[in-house]
Amino acid sequence: MFSSRIPFHRLISRCAVMGSKVLREAAEIAQLYRDQCRFPALCRADVGPVITSRYGGQYCNVYTEHYGLNTLNYVNLNKNWKNRCMWIKCTYICQTDKTHLSFFFFFFFCKLKVIVLLKYQCKMNNENHNSRPQAFWSPSDTGLVFVGWWHEPFRLGLKYCANRRSSLFYVDLASGKCEQLSSNSSAVCSPRLSPDHCRIVYMECGIFGPHQQCNRLCMYDWYTKQTSVVVDVVQRAREDGFTGIYSSMLSSRCWSADSQRVLMSCAQRCRKDLLVVDTSTGEVTSLTSQSEEGSWSLLNIHRDLMVVSCSSPNCPPDLRVGFLPEKGSESKMSWVTLEETQPQADISWQTLNFSPPPEEDNSQYPGLDFNAILLKPKEMTAGSKLPLVVMPHGGPHSVLVSEWILSTAVLCKMGFSVLLVNYRGSLGFGQDNILSLPGNIGTQDVKDVQTFVMADGFVCVCVCVCVCVCVFRCVVEAGYEYNTDIHLEPAILEQMLNKSPIKHVSKVKTPVLLMLGEDDKRVPSKQGIEYYRALKALQVPVRLLWYPGNNHSLSKVDAESDGFMNAALWIIQHLSL
Repeated sequence: MFSSRIPFHRLISRCAVMGSKVLREAAEIAQLYRDQCRFPALCRADVGPVITSRYGGQYCNVYTEHYGLNTLNYVNLNKNWKNRCMWIKCTYICQTDKTHLSFFFFFFFCKLKVIVLLKYQCKMNNENHNSRPQAFWSPSDTGLVFVGWWHEPFRLGLKYCANRRSSLFYVDLASGKCEQLSSNSSAVCSPRLSPDHCRIVYMECGIFGPHQQCNRLCMYDWYTKQTSVVVDVVQRAREDGFTGIYSSMLSSRCWSADSQRVLMSCAQRCRKDLLVVDTSTGEVTSLTSQSEEGSWSLLNIHRDLMVVSCSSPNCPPDLRVGFLPEKGSESKMSWVTLEETQPQADISWQTLNFSPPPEEDNSQYPGLDFNAILLKPKEMTAGSKLPLVVMPHGGPHSVLVSEWILSTAVLCKMGFSVLLVNYRGSLGFGQDNILSLPGNIGTQDVKDVQTFVMADGFVCVCVCVCVCVCVFRCVVEAGYEYNTDIHLEPAILEQMLNKSPIKHVSKVKTPVLLMLGEDDKRVPSKQGIEYYRALKALQVPVRLLWYPGNNHSLSKVDAESDGFMNAALWIIQHLSL
């Protein structure tokens, strides 16, 4: 899992009694959007070598995908890095062409070595039945460790779906022999080798079922050939507040220098915290749970120097560094800010927590709660009520965390309140919360959204606008266990139809704006077109936006910006603001 964007195909707007000014002019909205684009999300960082100046000072460069910084002074960080700097070898893998050429590059002691393997194929029983990405050099550089996905009975897409059957493999380059290192009845990802080259950690989850789930953190000992579960699936939040691991990918560098601890950024309810896992005990400690910032992302860790990005709904991402404290002293964590951003003074936010009323509690998974993040313009006239934009996440198994999101910030600056809803079934609340949604899709999630909207003074006069993507619910969310040999019997098809928006199209009276990606493989765009035609036939105000070259996320710059402008103007038009 996690992006700083929310697609506007998951947006619902409701209108309360108006008493505030909302920005209406397209040119002003576009300028506001451009102004807020000055704060890009940070996804990665690289740490350069330590350089000692002629006066004895030690410095290094920290690079992100947007800029490089030359301000990291080790003296100010109170850490002596003498004899701790080393070159790290890297692996580059390109797709083989028809002549089976593979190029592997690695940097070792400042010498670039290139190994060209001609017409090389792994001699393995399932040679033609898996894909082999996520690879790295094994200890002693004798072979490659990689994740292999099964192709049988047919290939399954990986986009948004971490539950595809896969295993960890090792191929010896001398003999061509391939060895399976993990179970063949689960899904694995993100293998990471420890600095001492003794252990490999990776994430594992069940196959089939919900497309995103709580993960296990597993560890494979290279020399004893033993696999252990470091952190197991968490059904309900522990007493210390830990809710499980929901990261979609470990950082490429996630180990501490002593090869004893692993770091990750992970959703914990509606926060995104930095977690430290002791691989010997399985103890999980948060480095950021007490911070005011709502979201922390690990960009890199190099010899215990962490480079992180943190943000909040009203504060764009900034860049910070800090050394990982010794084991047991994590509470003493301190940070140095390299690139500081200022909070948006005109936006306020808070977290709202709710439990369902008794009549809406899930009988199979009782006692679950859920939450939402509310953003409001800070300057409000006493007694006034704002138009409310409700944004439940897609997935349906995903999560909205309290981070900087361009679209929500712009809407708030336009004069809207924005409610980001994590209904039951969201990530970051425990595995039981996820499992409560299949079979209840279209009822449980909808009622949870209604609970928030009707609470705390957000009683709305009418439902005015709906911007959505039509999704015909898949078999898992309809309440059936999916397998590749499933037979779609009439009862299953009927249940899937009952969970589909097309079932209720005759009840739609609200103006609808549809946004579809031409290359969407996750939810075929043909479904959205049929929904559009059905609404047109019923004379419901509807508009369809078609984005070539975009997939389900509509995340390319042109689609994202055009989608926002059209959604904002659509809301203003039909709310008669």
